[in-house]
Amino acid sequence: MAHRWCGNNDAAQGKCYGCCVNRQHRRIQEDLMEVTGLSRSVFVKSHIRKLLTDNGIGYTKTECSVTLTLISRKQSQITNLKEKLAQKDKYIAKLTEENQALKNECELLRGRLFLLMQRQSLL
Repeated sequence: MAHRWCGNNDAAQGKCYGCCVNRQHRRIQEDLMEVTGLSRSVFVKSHIRKLLTDNGIGYTKTECSVTLTLISRKQSQITNLKEKLAQKDKYIAKLTEENQALKNECELLRGRLFLLMQRQSLL
């Protein structure tokens, strides 16, 4: 469920999810410091983090891969769509040039046909 400030945008919801995770991380950290009486610097040490993780205490901060993968997926989709758009624009330009060339050729052939018809009517 999205918070009221997230909106319907996937990127905004992913960012909000990351904010919620960070907020929960801070609360757990504060609770651990209160209960144990240890300072914040103790919980930063890698062996302490590993110990907490191994014992199922959700202290360790995880990167929000959902947000990063969602953003990178959307960026790659945008890039692919831009490439397709550029290809379609080139194709349209090519067809426009061919169309103009065929119109010019058609106009020349009409002129020749007109001249041939005039010659035939004179004979």
